[in-house]
This record gives sequence, C-alpha cells and structure tokens, in this order.
Amino acid sequence: MSPESSQREIRANDRRTFVSRIAHFAAFRFVMLLTLAVACVGLSHAQTSPDAQAQTSTSQNAQPSQGQPSEAEKARYADALAYCRGNTPSAIALRNDKRVLCINGWIFTSFDFWPVYGLAQGGFVVVRIWGGEIATTIKLADLIRSKQATVVINGYCLADCASYLFVASLRTFVPKDSLVAWSIVNDANECVRFSETTDRSAPRLDIAPCTGVNGYGRPNEYLNQLKHKFYEGRVLAQFRDPPESLMVRRMLKHKFDGMGEYPSVYWTWNPRFYASVIRTKVFYEDYPQSQSELDDMVTQLKLPWSVIYDP
Repeated sequence: MSPESSQREIRANDRRTFVSRIAHFAAFRFVMLLTLAVACVGLSHAQTSPDAQAQTSTSQNAQPSQGQPSEAEKARYADALAYCRGNTPSAIALRNDKRVLCINGWIFTSFDFWPVYGLAQGGFVVVRIWGGEIATTIKLADLIRSKQATVVINGYCLADCASYLFVASLRTFVPKDSLVAWSIVNDANECVRFSETTDRSAPRLDIAPCTGVNGYGRPNEYLNQLKHKFYEGRVLAQFRDPPESLMVRRMLKHKFDGMGEYPSVYWTWNPRFYASVIRTKVFYEDYPQSQSELDDMVTQLKLPWSVIYDP
C-alpha cells in the first residue's frame, strides 16, 4: 500500500470513529431525556391522583370562603348576641369575663364609659342603638377601636350608630334579623338641603349651615374636626356621610317632590359598595333582598319610621 493510500485509510478511520462517538453521545442523551420525561410524568400522576386531589379538596374546603367569617367566628358572635339579648336589661353591661359589652338605647352626653374601659382586647361590643349625640358617639367608637373589638348589631343600629359605631373598629357582624340604616343627623345650626351631583336626577340629601333669620350661617367647626378625624383611616376618599347610593338619592328626591318638604326617613346601604369605600370588614348574615322584606323587618323591630331599601 502506498503512503498516500495509507494516509487516506487513517483519515477514513478517524472519521468513522468520530461519527460513532457522536452517535453514541446522541443515543445517551436521548435515553437520559426519555428517563427524565418518564419521571416527570410519574410525578405529575402522583400529584393528580385521586388521593392527592381529595387532599387538596379537603384543604380548600377547610378554609372559609373569602369575605365570610368561619364557623368558629360565627359561634362567638352568636354567643355574644345571646348574652346581650337574654341577660342585660340595663343600658350598658359588661359580662363577667370582660369579653362582651352590651349597649342599648341612645348615646347621650351622660353615657357611662367605665364598662367600655373594662372590655378585654379583642372582645365584642353588641349594640342596639337608636342614635345619639355625635361627639359622645365618636368617643365611644374610638374606644371600641382601641380595644380592637368586633361590633355586633343587635336588632338595629340607626343614624349616628350607623355613621360611627358601624365602622368603629376592624370588624362588624350583622345578623340576619338586624337592620343598619342611615339618616340625616344635624345639630342646631345645620339645615337639610339637596346638593348638586353629576346626575341632576339624583341630587344628594345633605346638611349645611342654616341661613336667614333663624340661622347662624356658620359651620360647627368643632364637630367638623371631630368627624374628619374620625373618618381618617376608617374610610377611603370617596366616602361621604351619610352614604347614599344613586338609587337611594333618587328615592329621597322623589319623596321630596311628592311631599314638598325634606323627607325624614332612613335608608340602607347595600354591602356591595363597602369594600371599595370603607376599611371595616362587614359580614352580613343576610342582607334584605327587597323593599317588602325590609318593610317586614321594620315592622318586626317595631320601628316608627319608614326605611328606603338600597338594592
């Protein structure tokens, strides 16, 4: 064999060796990838097996639905409510364990704050209140927040109770047979009026300093400052007290047009608005579904006023 032939044979052998090594490497890589794929499929199957699915379902079902209290929380609300409905004929009473405070009636300037100071942190304040004096109600609401107490509505929470105690603290619970309703609350030098809104068919029922012969024409700066400080941190910028939805504003204007005078009524505020306006977490056990249902509730509670339903 000539030297040239020998060199060609060597180069051919080298090429065959190189190709063979490439083939072996490719085969090895294919096997490794196949093994990895099989392992991943097995892991996926294990995670989605009936046992794994049942475990996941159980874990999810164990959590209360978002925006609703757990069964344990509901039991604590019911316990506080039962005590206040069955054992407290007085206007204010603190249970022996300091965990439940009951408040009934009106909030006047003579309100006894000592039982409130005695309430344990994280306790319950069960309210059944017609309304009251603004500054005293705000002081009570601030004390409730300092205790990080949960507010529970016992039958009704009206006017100033709705404006201040309803949003006093971190959480509020409204049982299915209880009513929260707002109204215009004004002091001696304030008068009721309609104020303009972007919707001319639905002006806002509001209050403003009185003018004319019997009016002072000056705002109550002390109360305005109290209200402003109270709502800081409790509500978002778009909140106005009392809250009035579009439908409620139209009903109020309709009543005014029919009566020829500003209506003296109460109204509800649908919970669907709360999350974007107030910071208090409010749990309604069963918000009324119609004006008729609301009227029945008002009758059962023996309230002497009409209440407009906010759908």
